Amino acid sequence: MCAQKYWGIPRSEIPWFPKINTDKCTGCLTCVNFCQNGVYTVEENPNPDRSSLRRWDKLKKRPRVENPFNCVVGCSACAQLCPVGAIEFPERKEIVKTIRELMVKYQAK
Repeated sequence: MCAQKYWGIPRSEIPWFPKINTDKCTGCLTCVNFCQNGVYTVEENPNPDRSSLRRWDKLKKRPRVENPFNCVVGCSACAQLCPVGAIEFPERKEIVKTIRELMVKYQAK
């Protein structure tokens, strides 16, 4: 499902995709249920550690970024929907700068 190119740039060179802050994630799976692009999968934790102080270690099911380059460049809807703010994206300014630099690189070819 991953787009091969974005404005003539190989999608794999654009570092726009979500990262899950495991210190905040509660395992609600809102991100997994929302994203229709297959970015996320549900990771089964076979041995939840109930004695751990980290909530992430206790979760039986938790989201995982499986296909990061399926993420639509510029979309951050899953982060906006996350009830605890556990999904993070790069700064938009940095991505715009990177895309501009890559456009120059690939237009020169």
